[in-house]
Amino acid sequence: MTYVDLISEILFVVVLYKKKIAECESLVTLEESVDGCNIDVFIYDNSPDYNLNVPETIGNCRIHYLGDLENPGVSKAYNSGAVFAKKTGKKWLILCDQDTLFQDEFFMNLYAAISNFNPVLLAPFLYSNSMLISPCGFRLNYGYPLKLVPRSGFNKLNGISLLNSGLTVSLEAYMNCGGYNEKVFLDFADFDFIKRFKKICPTFYLLDVKLEHHLESTRMQAFNKERFIKYCKSYRGAITNLYNFVTLSLIVTLRTIKLALVHQKLIPIKIFLLYYVADRNR
Repeated sequence: MTYVDLISEILFVVVLYKKKIAECESLVTLEESVDGCNIDVFIYDNSPDYNLNVPETIGNCRIHYLGDLENPGVSKAYNSGAVFAKKTGKKWLILCDQDTLFQDEFFMNLYAAISNFNPVLLAPFLYSNSMLISPCGFRLNYGYPLKLVPRSGFNKLNGISLLNSGLTVSLEAYMNCGGYNEKVFLDFADFDFIKRFKKICPTFYLLDVKLEHHLESTRMQAFNKERFIKYCKSYRGAITNLYNFVTLSLIVTLRTIKLALVHQKLIPIKIFLLYYVADRNR
């Protein structure tokens, strides 16, 4: 298999929200990083009216566009990408957020790893503001920064999880684990996916390359009511057993208290009660 052969087998799945395609950092850096190859990019756009005239190609990227004004989140977007990949004969998915910065080293490392070791799940070192955010530690359904940075190569998923951005997964393995849970549509979606994925494959291959990503959930700026509603509903969708109920309820409760204290408002508590405890709009 040549490098060009591998790129032709990949579908890049990019999730957009309130951003023009021409300004999407993932797409811009993707085009710059993969030289001399045609790239198939599936764009799932959750924006309300941002991309009305979508080009069929942008540079070496062939654009396959799907707009969804209902904004169902990342899980449906990735699953829709997987369905399209299967229809078009692709073998790999690379999951992208709109603001992940790619580089050519990522694809050369990816080619070397797949050619030599044939893993079914690969991930980069993912950083946000110079902090390693993926891989991350994962205990009691909670992700946290690792004290010891793992080495590149094969690693076990025991006590470790991965974030979505830059995640490369075999389409066959993706389908075998059931894809993303569309009830967990935003927050916790990546952790939920990895928890189920490791039941069919307990290891992943860590690429020796760093990508930069903006991690929205770490910001504690002006309180965003609609965003916190989605946070509560997405976590609520992950409750499938008593263990998840206890651990996730503790995580969401602590986040609610922190938001209420930081912003000196009771609205986070009201949202928590309505959309997590009472499960409004289930």
